[in-house]
Amino acid sequence: MLVIAIIFGVLNVCLGFALANYLGYGPAGVHKILNAMDGSPVQDIPHPSTPPFPDSTSPTPATIAESLPESTQESQEIWDLNERYVETSILRLNIAMMKSDLREIQIDNRLRACQGHSDPEVIEDCLRSLREDCLAYLADQKEAADKFHNRISEFGDLSSTCQEIEMANLDQTAQVETTLNNLEFMDYHSNLETANLRLLEEIKNLYMARHKLRDNQEAAFLTVARHENRLDKIEKQLCFDVFTKIRNRIGLETALFDWWRHGHHQARNIMASLLDIDRFSAVNHDFGPMAGNLILYHLAQYLQTSIGKTDIGGRYAGQQFLVMKFDVDSRTALKNVELWRQSIEKMIFLYEKKPIRITVRAALSVVSPNETYLMVLERLENIINQVKQIGPNRTLFYNGAQTAPVESHDMDPQETEIIM
Repeated sequence: MLVIAIIFGVLNVCLGFALANYLGYGPAGVHKILNAMDGSPVQDIPHPSTPPFPDSTSPTPATIAESLPESTQESQEIWDLNERYVETSILRLNIAMMKSDLREIQIDNRLRACQGHSDPEVIEDCLRSLREDCLAYLADQKEAADKFHNRISEFGDLSSTCQEIEMANLDQTAQVETTLNNLEFMDYHSNLETANLRLLEEIKNLYMARHKLRDNQEAAFLTVARHENRLDKIEKQLCFDVFTKIRNRIGLETALFDWWRHGHHQARNIMASLLDIDRFSAVNHDFGPMAGNLILYHLAQYLQTSIGKTDIGGRYAGQQFLVMKFDVDSRTALKNVELWRQSIEKMIFLYEKKPIRITVRAALSVVSPNETYLMVLERLENIINQVKQIGPNRTLFYNGAQTAPVESHDMDPQETEIIM
């Protein structure tokens, strides 16, 4: 009887231990072993402070400028913006925006550096530079927009899409003209600190409007390329984001197009996730667009090292990142997404010795073999909008039948400082 009791006791302990690990509460080593036994290995996620690539460096206005098309003759040849295709007109509009971004980041940095002891010469110089930037952008934008307008007839069935792009450009132009008008009538002499804040506010408004337009234009670019059945012919240099150095929306869709075209989605389990930084506009407002860009860069590199070699990840839009994981079940995908979310919550981004903390909301969805990737992307966007309704730092999961909030235990990722 004693032997039987001992055997039953050992079995109970083992079963309890296995159950705890199945639910994610056991030691990491045993956890991985059990996951391997049930066919769902957990993706190893490196420490966020580990440099993802030995030669990878944080972007600066200077290095970004070097990567822009039309900066040099060499980059013109690489990007090949010779108007062979109509969507290159849309790209020219984006180029004008990126150039203006870099100029305004430099102005923003100067203003923030002298906050609390604003110098009249600095304020006057920043005012003049911002006005010159607005005028330069309007000139570049008008040239690109005129070329685009002259080619609308070539879009055929997509003429309505082109008209939407034109309206978005008109909205952007209106914002720039409003800024110019505000600059003309602002009082920059009575209170230098107030003048500093108002200039920063104008830069923020321009930045937000411009980036919303950029996302819309990338989507329009893809609509045109999709319509002309040329997603597989887009140049690789156009598929990467100059700020984060990973795939952009164009690169993501071209990769997904290739997967679906070859039918890989029908033979492999796929889980799709979308991560969206909570209240990111507050980061840009409080610390400036360069701080925001650096956070996006470090998050991009972290996520890029956190996925498998055959997975697809990139910057989907603005502050959103898309990850498509292959050969993975829903339980493992949930663990990975929750570990990303909790790890990001524990990151402290140090920008000019000032700590910045962020959180992300996440959407996770199963992918059915009979779905197109466009259907999956649309569902992820809808789920992200639902997450916004329940609050920040949360995950919603669509299991193929319904969407529900994820209640996860604390995976206890360590707090990490990232010097930017």
